[in-house]
Formats: sequence, C-alpha cells, structure tokens
Amino acid sequence: PAWAPRAGAALAQAEADPGGGDDDGLSLGDELASQLRQALGSMEKEELRASDERVLDSMVDERKQAFNAVQGDLADAASKLQDELESRLEAELTSVKAEAMAKIDAAVDKLRASAAAAE
Repeated sequence: PAWAPRAGAALAQAEADPGGGDDDGLSLGDELASQLRQALGSMEKEELRASDERVLDSMVDERKQAFNAVQGDLADAASKLQDELESRLEAELTSVKAEAMAKIDAAVDKLRASAAAAE
C-alpha cells in the first residue's frame, strides 16, 4: 500500500529514537495513526471502495464458514434424532404387532375350543 513506506519510516525513526519519538511529543502509536490517516486521505475513492469491498467480502466469507459449521452440526443432530425416532417407532410397531397377534391367537384358540365343545 501507498502508506507502507511512510509507516516503515516511522518505525525506523522510533527504533533510532528509543526515548519516545519526535520533539513534538508524538508517541509511536500517534505517529503511525497520523501516517495511516494521511495515507487513507490520499487514497483515491476507487481504492477505498476496493479496500472496503475486500474487508466486507472477508467478513462475509468468515460468517459463511461459521454458518456452514453450525448448519452441518444441526444437520447431524437432526439426522441422529430422526434415526432415534425411527428406531423408537419401529420398536413400538413391533410391540403393537406382537400384541395384536397374541390377541388374534387367543381368539382363534377360543373359537377352536368353542367348536370342539359344540361337537
């Protein structure tokens, strides 16, 4: 970026003057912030727009990744729940079938006994 050489110069100056900076009392952070403001002020609108677009794209991509992870977890949980429900339903259906067959068998036995007694 256009501001990098100026920021680098500020860092070099801070390293050369470990006492704290310029005679005007600016700290390294203040100097870097000033350099950054100047660099941003001198950037063309198209460059700023492109920079903002890259930042926003990056944020959207991060959110998509987070959403996809959550969506995957929810899909896994839903699948597991579906499997458990199907298993419970199958067990209940098997129980109902067994009970129905037992009642049918009892009714058949009762009819046979009734038919045998009638003879």
